[in-house]
Amino acid sequence: MEKLLSDPEIIADVNRYTAYIKEHGSLSKMVNKYTQLTETLTKKKETEGFLAQEREDKELAKMAMDELGFLAKQEESLFDEIKGLFVTEDKISGKKRNC
Repeated sequence: MEKLLSDPEIIADVNRYTAYIKEHGSLSKMVNKYTQLTETLTKKKETEGFLAQEREDKELAKMAMDELGFLAKQEESLFDEIKGLFVTEDKISGKKRNC
C-alpha cells in the first residue's frame, strides 16, 4: 500500500490517490489495534507465568492478579475495537455491514 502511495502515476490520479489514502488510514488503524492486542496478550502470558511461579510473596502475587484483571479488560476492549473496525457503513443503504 505504501509503495502505491509513492507511485507518481497514482499521485497524479487524484481519485485513485484519495481512495488509497483512505484505505491506508483504515488499514493503519487495524494494524495499530492488532499490535496493541498482541502486546497485551504477551504481557498477560508473562504475568500468568510469573504468578504460577510466585508462591512466597503474597503482595507480589496480589499485584500480579490485579495486573491480570487490568490486562483481561484491556484485551476485551481491544477485541471490541478491532471488531468495530470491520464494520462499515454501506454508502448506498446507510446501514452498517461487516467487511
